[in-house]
Amino acid sequence: MNLSNIHSAPSLARAVTTYLLPAYKNKNLATRNAWWLITHYMQASQATLLVSQKPIPENIYAQLYEAIIRIVHNNEPIQYVIGSIPFGAITVTVRPPLLIPRPETEMWVADLIELHRYKAHLPLKILDLCTGTGCIALALAKAFPYSSVYATDNNPHAIALSQENAQNNAIINVQWFISDLTQAVMHHGPYDLIVANPPYIPSSMWEQLDPSVRLWEDPHALLAGDDGLTIISRIITDAKDILHTHAELWIEIDETHQEAVLALCAKNRHSHTEIYTDYAGKPRVMRTIMYPKGVIGGQ
Repeated sequence: MNLSNIHSAPSLARAVTTYLLPAYKNKNLATRNAWWLITHYMQASQATLLVSQKPIPENIYAQLYEAIIRIVHNNEPIQYVIGSIPFGAITVTVRPPLLIPRPETEMWVADLIELHRYKAHLPLKILDLCTGTGCIALALAKAFPYSSVYATDNNPHAIALSQENAQNNAIINVQWFISDLTQAVMHHGPYDLIVANPPYIPSSMWEQLDPSVRLWEDPHALLAGDDGLTIISRIITDAKDILHTHAELWIEIDETHQEAVLALCAKNRHSHTEIYTDYAGKPRVMRTIMYPKGVIGGQ
């Protein structure tokens, strides 16, 4: 691998793309990530580098070489290599083995924020379960600055990283709890909104996951029993006791879970339930409303 004889950013991006192809097997994705690495290490935008006449600093070649080795030969996710990822209006530090925020999650969180933008001045109570890096809690706390956001995770390392991300993004309206789902925050309710990106992958799918996931990310943040519904079903059941009437519950789901979560929601008085799709048109998040007893299927 020889990059040091390349003296322009576009040529460097083409070369790095070629080296990354074995990891991504998709030229567009390899190209996007090649530019992500280059712009990260050179601390400049792609637009700037496309027209820049400045020589590439010598240390950039070594950094790119190390990154390519980590990605191609070690199957390391590029997010861990770079150490951070943009998520809406915030930047989230990521480190193994904590779950890396996905574009699909960023998409539905953006949709949620846009849908409730008119509530930005209200003192809402928001609960984020399985917070991980804290990306969802922090995105909502920033979008709804008068709200009180509560975030839980049973992994102390996740809570520590979430607090670090809150400090890095200067967000102060989140309280963090090491907790098994709602256990430590029941008394703070009722809530106006509960959100979760819980473990939802069926355990039988583990060996089929990409090595960049299987070898690096915490299986406890990904797997949830034989059908992937162990945690989701608990959240749907518990939420009915701590949501305001007409409050909302949003949960990220597996593409195979649509019918199961609709049935679980109907059983637990979350009667007005919608399933939203992701970029690929796959079912990805459920949004449901809590109805009072005796109303539209309330028990």
